[in-house]
Amino acid sequence: MADTSQLEAALVNADKAGDTEAAKTLAVELRRVTAATTPQAAGNAIQPGAQNFAEEMSFPQQMLAGVGSTLSGLGTGIRQLASPYGVGTEKLRQDVAEQRRLDAPLMATPGGRVGELAGNIATTVPTMAIPGVNTVRGAALLGGVTGLIQPSASTGETVGNVALGTALGGAGQGVANKLVWATAPVVKTTRDAILAKAHDLGFVVSPSEGRGTVVNKLMTGLGNKQQMAQQASIQNAGAVEKIAKADLGVPEAEALTPETFRAVRAKAYQEGYKPVESLNIVRSDPEFEKSITGLMGKESQGKVTRAGQGQINELVGQVKSGQWTGKQLVDDIRTLREEGNSNIIAIKDIGQQQLGRAQLEAANQLESLAERNLTLNKAPADTIQNFRAARATIAKAHTIEDSMAGTSELNAAKFAKNENDARKLSPEMYAAWKFAKEFPKSNQPLSKVGGVPWNVYGTSALMGTLGYQASEAAGHGPAGIAMAALPFVRGPARSLAMSNAYQGAMVNPATAIGPRLAQLGNAPARRLQRIAPQLSATTAMEIE
Repeated sequence: MADTSQLEAALVNADKAGDTEAAKTLAVELRRVTAATTPQAAGNAIQPGAQNFAEEMSFPQQMLAGVGSTLSGLGTGIRQLASPYGVGTEKLRQDVAEQRRLDAPLMATPGGRVGELAGNIATTVPTMAIPGVNTVRGAALLGGVTGLIQPSASTGETVGNVALGTALGGAGQGVANKLVWATAPVVKTTRDAILAKAHDLGFVVSPSEGRGTVVNKLMTGLGNKQQMAQQASIQNAGAVEKIAKADLGVPEAEALTPETFRAVRAKAYQEGYKPVESLNIVRSDPEFEKSITGLMGKESQGKVTRAGQGQINELVGQVKSGQWTGKQLVDDIRTLREEGNSNIIAIKDIGQQQLGRAQLEAANQLESLAERNLTLNKAPADTIQNFRAARATIAKAHTIEDSMAGTSELNAAKFAKNENDARKLSPEMYAAWKFAKEFPKSNQPLSKVGGVPWNVYGTSALMGTLGYQASEAAGHGPAGIAMAALPFVRGPARSLAMSNAYQGAMVNPATAIGPRLAQLGNAPARRLQRIAPQLSATTAMEIE
């Protein structure tokens, strides 16, 4: 058999003679003989000389070679993407496989691996300037595109690269975003302030309504959302009643009935209004006349005559100027309050409602006039103080009784019709009103709370049955037993959610993880959030 030197000489002669067919045959035979006579490194499809060459390179040389190989591979991947399928596709895939074979000794060295990592990082750094890339969707898209342009030896490899890049990109950014959220300082909103004040007064809130975190939603689901709101409403009804009785000076054991309210008003009248009756003359003053004249603007200004039209102006004419004895003044105040409270609840007569509001405002102005006259007459300080306290007590008694609407239930949401009226309440009643308005699901009237919904029993029974069967099938394994026990966890879960400790952590969430820890971790978390897309893409390329 001819050796390589003979074949090489024959190939040169055939080429000089122009014998193309002979030259091709000789070239194939020369490659076969060369491959058969070249020794291979064990476990490595590359010549031992090349393997030794990669190992003998210095670390910087290995690293530079690794960077070059990575960037070269990226160029091949882009050419694969730009090449129409079927036109040179197989040739490019063979080139990728061959290049990987040749680079294997280099990538087995520390410098080669560092260089590969540096090359991958270098390809992703410019993407930091892309708007929106550090969102979950943007990072997932970047990861997918990065996987798409990686060189591959098959269609399956390309699909895998894209899937891996997309998954790691989106997941990495999602984790980074959650870290930023978890370590961010808590910004107290108006809603948080309302909840904090209500917590101090003994109110509770369903976890998912109070603060919609994942933990609170899970806790609400575990205790049943509807039952959680029911239990909160029941506890809050007690807290509202406690505030109302404290404001009126009524013992906690005494029920709030119409007789109770009449007794409260009668006591306030005796302590605060009786001394006013002793005044000989109460004269109007400029401040009173200005305030009363302003009531005329409450009358309808339309051209169409409304039922009761002119009654407000008539009222103003009666009290605008003049003088009263102390007894006359007190009687007018009581009349205006009684009629005003009756008229203001008229549902269908807007004119009557307007008159009612004007009558109550006129009563307030007469009371202010009485207070100023007490001061002018040098009444004792405790007399003036008792009158002010009586005014407040009587007003609160009317407010609380009206909110009950003839029932035995207190409804804090009806303490006032608007913010201006609510600010006239006591601080505790105002806080209860704000809380009821902001968190309505946890402040439902008891008559609407009802009992346990039927579907809760059905779900609990189904879960218990399935859990028992699973436990039997698995030889009383822990998973089935846990599932069977879930229905019995609802009650304890609700008790835990309504506990002072849980409610306190929800009101001030910074204490749950420690404000100092959050403060220290927020800056690194934000830096990680900015580079998360590139870090995820690089990780995907390293895995690929």
